[in-house]
Amino acid sequence: MQLGEETYRSPKSLFRRGRLADGQAVILKSPLHPEQLADYRRECELLGAGLLVKLEEQPLRLIFHGRGRRAVADWVRERCFGVEEVLQFLRQGVGLLDALHRRGLVHRQIHPEHLLWSDLWGHLWLIDFSQSCEPGVAQARLETARWRRWAYLAPEQCGGGEVDFRSDFYGLGASAYHLLTGRPPFDSARQPSALLHAVWARQPVAPHQLRPEVPPGVSAIPS
Repeated sequence: MQLGEETYRSPKSLFRRGRLADGQAVILKSPLHPEQLADYRRECELLGAGLLVKLEEQPLRLIFHGRGRRAVADWVRERCFGVEEVLQFLRQGVGLLDALHRRGLVHRQIHPEHLLWSDLWGHLWLIDFSQSCEPGVAQARLETARWRRWAYLAPEQCGGGEVDFRSDFYGLGASAYHLLTGRPPFDSARQPSALLHAVWARQPVAPHQLRPEVPPGVSAIPS
């Protein structure tokens, strides 16, 4: 196994790129805490086919197919998505969330670093179920070190309230907003307190006001 660059670090896991002995590009997810075996086994079950290569227990890590798959957080640093591409992203995202919700789980952390997109196949995957829970559970404490991610959290999450399925759809819509406009909702907020206030009390600028080629009907979906 050849290990590559670190791409993302969550409160519980480290993601990095790598290559198997046969040269296949992969994404590796490794725990930051040793007691996460049960969580990784559950994630294997939730991920299903198409993305996961295998679960290794010694050392503990999940191995995902990497070719053509990149986090949405990487894509938005390079370009805005076209309207049809965003609509495809939303259709697939709604399907993924519906499947998860039918199992009685809320993801709780839908943002561009937990969404993988392939422009080769126009396909979306959802990753990192480490904070998933049943509806009605209070939102986990917000991490000040990662306050920019609060732009993708629903108002009840930013206030420490109970989450439900709607919280996930809010995060999907906020991620689609970033893909359409090239910036997250409430990008003008320069401090954590200002961002929290914006999420609670303001509406983001409509995407068609930032990109006139976006039809108002499409613009209304993530706004």
